[in-house]
Amino acid sequence: MPESPVAIVMPPPYMDPANSQAKKENQRFRQESIRKLKVCDHCGALPHAQTRNLPAEQVFVWPAARPDNSIRQDSRQFIGYVIIIALVIFGLFAACKYLP
Repeated sequence: MPESPVAIVMPPPYMDPANSQAKKENQRFRQESIRKLKVCDHCGALPHAQTRNLPAEQVFVWPAARPDNSIRQDSRQFIGYVIIIALVIFGLFAACKYLP
């Protein structure tokens, strides 16, 4: 009895955990060789060739870091607005109910 061929299901590269581990390992090799300014063990690139590939300008981080006291100020202001809106709504209901 002949065996039926079994299809091997290969995940796409972006879903393959082995591929992501290999990418992380290659990135670690490259970062270590750049940090130590030695010839890359993985690709054989010279140190000056590796530093040329680094970004020359500072990376822009968005959103910017907030100051430590901003959360407390914002939350107090928000709570104040919520209380004012609640009082206005309560006043409108009371006025509609008790005024003729």
